[in-house]
Amino acid sequence: MTCVDHLATPALEKPPERYELVYQLRDMTSRRELRVRVHLPEGNPRLASAHDIYAPAGWDERETWDMFGIQFEGHPDLTAS
Repeated sequence: MTCVDHLATPALEKPPERYELVYQLRDMTSRRELRVRVHLPEGNPRLASAHDIYAPAGWDERETWDMFGIQFEGHPDLTAS
């Protein structure tokens, strides 16, 4: 997972919201990939946590919260170090 801040994106290319979370999912057995993009508003950026279905996502969510202020609802502790 990564976050893109479109604050400085040129007006002609700007997506509908400021923040864009990108999840890159891979199935190592079938060698298939799926990219999921989620656009979040600047005013109240929040999304359900993926921590319950993929525990390592907790680290990415914590870093994204720390750097961009995006809230991940259901995350066990965004403030842990």
